[in-house]
Amino acid sequence: MKKSKGLIIGEEIFSSVTHGIGVLLGLSGLVILLSLAFKNHKAENIPAIIAFEGALIISFLFSTLFHSLSFTGAKKVFQILDHTSIFLLIAGTYTPFALLAMPPKTGWTLLLFIWGLAITGIILKAIRPAGKRKVFLFVYLAMGWLAVVTSGSLLPDFPLIGLQLLITGGLLYSAGTIFYLWQKLPFSHGVWHLFTIAGSFCHFLAVIYLIT
Repeated sequence: MKKSKGLIIGEEIFSSVTHGIGVLLGLSGLVILLSLAFKNHKAENIPAIIAFEGALIISFLFSTLFHSLSFTGAKKVFQILDHTSIFLLIAGTYTPFALLAMPPKTGWTLLLFIWGLAITGIILKAIRPAGKRKVFLFVYLAMGWLAVVTSGSLLPDFPLIGLQLLITGGLLYSAGTIFYLWQKLPFSHGVWHLFTIAGSFCHFLAVIYLIT
């Protein structure tokens, strides 16, 4: 059954509000992580923190703008920015764990590989913005779960709870894709946003365990 215009407007408002909240949480998280880095005299952690929280804020911000402007001429531009920034979010999430929780050689190899994939994905998505949703969704998930293959390289002193939070975050992101694909369900996209916020919060907590 075709959705009414009123329902579609309501869905877009819900989607923009959810990730708007995500932007605010991301900014708060950036302040908290930077404060912890300065408090613990670990300035070397700052680039990884900025990459992690910066990617998160940018991704949620583009999503918020896309849904806020979905009935304007700017929709297509922000839709491309929204979808390409997911690659940025994935690579940014890898960054603190690769740099701070893995042996340097392994971490940098993984980081270069992931960022290479992310840049390639951004270019392809920008060139073919109308590409199949399911194909790009599979790529997003495959990039995210590559972390499982490399999890054995995490340093022994990385707390078990940190690893559990890392995996839980991935599971929440993955579970949320059910609602991303369930387009006929009212407000399904906004629900997916809630899963992404929950997943990113788990990763934020994992980073706290990593840097303290």
